[in-house]
Amino acid sequence: TALADYLADDFQIGHRAAEAGYRVVLAEYVVENRLLPIGFIDLYRHQLRWARTNRICRPTGWFFSLITHLSFWATTWLVLSGFSEAGWRLVGATLVFRVLEGQYVNARLNGLRRFWRVAWLMPLKDLFGLAMWVLSFTGNQVHWAGREYQVLRDGRMREAEPKAEHPVQG
Repeated sequence: TALADYLADDFQIGHRAAEAGYRVVLAEYVVENRLLPIGFIDLYRHQLRWARTNRICRPTGWFFSLITHLSFWATTWLVLSGFSEAGWRLVGATLVFRVLEGQYVNARLNGLRRFWRVAWLMPLKDLFGLAMWVLSFTGNQVHWAGREYQVLRDGRMREAEPKAEHPVQG
């Protein structure tokens, strides 16, 4: 079966190989890439496509990945505890953990040389990631290579119908 029409053709290859009884392993090498600077709209579309890809490929795991959003849970506890001292301590500890975790991953992947200049953005990144998680459940349309696609339940894509323009009433 051709895989060209699938949103996550790489996932399909591995998934089908595993179903056929083959062992699927990750390479020990990190592929280095450099991304050109992009605007917020392109970043939003890209991250939403990734989130919807994860939801479609592994719906149960993606749903339960909500538990990994530590900043959300710490902030929720802070609010529910009436902004208690323990709540503030939990938020502080979570922020320290997230920044150290980010620094560790960054170092392991030979990432940004100036990580500490952008580390303060991690809470915003966490908020953005939570928003993408929520938005992944709000539709099945993705933006890919300048086009809009509808993603079917099995992961195949078809080009979305252009939206009809409404005439201006005057």
